Amino acid sequence: MTPERLQTASMPNVLIRDLPPEAHAVLSRRAQESGMSLQKFLVRELTRQALTPTMAEFFDNYDMSSFGSVEVDAVVDGIRADREGR
Repeated sequence: MTPERLQTASMPNVLIRDLPPEAHAVLSRRAQESGMSLQKFLVRELTRQALTPTMAEFFDNYDMSSFGSVEVDAVVDGIRADREGR
């Protein structure tokens, strides 16, 4: 086995079926423009996607108590004042 094959032997793999040809063409072009193989480009993009929390994940894990409480009327008054240029 080559050293490169040994390095990835325990890494998970993903097979993507039914990728539209237009999407494949765009991804291939972007990989080429980045100076990367399609494989490395997709690993980078999927890793970035997986490590970026969704809005729901963000708010589930965010401690909102550090903000204290804010009265709705104070927020509305602030928005109105900002719109009126005060």
